[in-house]
Amino acid sequence: MSFRAGAQIDHVVELRAVTGEGRILRCSPHRHSELFEMLLAGQGQVGVIVEATLRLVPAPTTVRLYDLIYPSLDQLLADLTTLMDDERFDQMESFIIPTGPGKWLYLLEAIGFHDGDDPPDDVALLTGLGHVPEQTLITDLDFLDWSSRVPTNLPTRPNPWCDLLVPMSKAQTFLDEVQRT
Repeated sequence: MSFRAGAQIDHVVELRAVTGEGRILRCSPHRHSELFEMLLAGQGQVGVIVEATLRLVPAPTTVRLYDLIYPSLDQLLADLTTLMDDERFDQMESFIIPTGPGKWLYLLEAIGFHDGDDPPDDVALLTGLGHVPEQTLITDLDFLDWSSRVPTNLPTRPNPWCDLLVPMSKAQTFLDEVQRT
């Protein structure tokens, strides 16, 4: 899942599901297409997916993780727009982290996939960005370690987490409101 490749549901080729009537059906964009579309984002309301066939891409061996700190929300959003347009990173995720009453940390987690022998060009990737260079942290991780970094013990250890997709044209207004309230 990434800004470049789309969401996970964009890569579903075929589903096998049990409908509310108890029927087991295979569906795809060309076979039972209405059911296929409803199952992709239906959250179990129209049936239970019991098998999924997905298009995959090769996994890299290594991930270079760039933690970039920004002085302001405006600068973070400006760089996100630039980076989505020029596609210099393979994946990006941004965070606004409360650090005290009315205080925020603006973080962009940018990722460059590579194989160990051919690392990304850090200078080329970071040139022209408005982050705080002296606070930049660059880390290489094994792909499996990176892709498994979300804890699996969430039911026993609460961890508030909310992922949202907001159109870039509305991001500034939405995030300003969230920070105010």
